[in-house]
Amino acid sequence: MEFDKEFDKLKKISQELEGDSITLDESVAKYTEACEIIESCVGELAKVKGNVTVLRNKIEDMIEENLE
Repeated sequence: MEFDKEFDKLKKISQELEGDSITLDESVAKYTEACEIIESCVGELAKVKGNVTVLRNKIEDMIEENLE
């Protein structure tokens, strides 16, 4: 998943939902699509956060080892 592309999709959906020409059924479908994208993005952010935490811990361990 490319986070930036998914985020752009969310912006587009938001604009469509704010428009005057969208029907109720289309709104529900767009809202459902947005929820799925958000869920995917949150999962991706959690993975990235985990990776950053692991890297930060490795760096902290290397610094501690070199200072001893």
